[in-house]
Amino acid sequence: MDVRRKAWGWALLLASTAGCSNPTGSGIDGIAFLSASPTGGAVSVAPDAPMVLRFSGSMMTGMERYVDLHRGHLQDQTMPMTCTWSADRTTVTCRPDGSLDANTMYTLHMGGGLRGSDGREIEMDSHRDMMGGQWAEQANSGGMHSGMTMGSMDSGWRNSNGTIGMMFEFRTR
Repeated sequence: MDVRRKAWGWALLLASTAGCSNPTGSGIDGIAFLSASPTGGAVSVAPDAPMVLRFSGSMMTGMERYVDLHRGHLQDQTMPMTCTWSADRTTVTCRPDGSLDANTMYTLHMGGGLRGSDGREIEMDSHRDMMGGQWAEQANSGGMHSGMTMGSMDSGWRNSNGTIGMMFEFRTR
């Protein structure tokens, strides 16, 4: 009898949540961040190689402004670059406006508040480990970011988990 009660309880729980969606757009029903190139920890990256971010669904217009490249670490100078979307808005390709320096560390930074075309925050964590990405903690980054203090970064940079996005550090050859 106890087993039947537990089974019935699980059935009720599943039935009551079947139509629910995740309000942040993360998880099963949201758009996920799929890949980054170069990956975090990559070495010998060609100085003229593009930086490419892929998503499982169409992204909201303007999200490219929440992707930047730092010469060095997150708190260091940002490098001017141009980002363009694929026709289906699932892949953004960014190229520095000038050649990157040889044998130099760079950090590709993706804002944590990126949103899919449905307006919901994307799920960023499921593929992070295989790409070498790290959450960008505001407390660890210090200083300025693109001419503003870290504390004044708008919602496009902030993830619901409290970080200011994800970073991928790599070194050119």
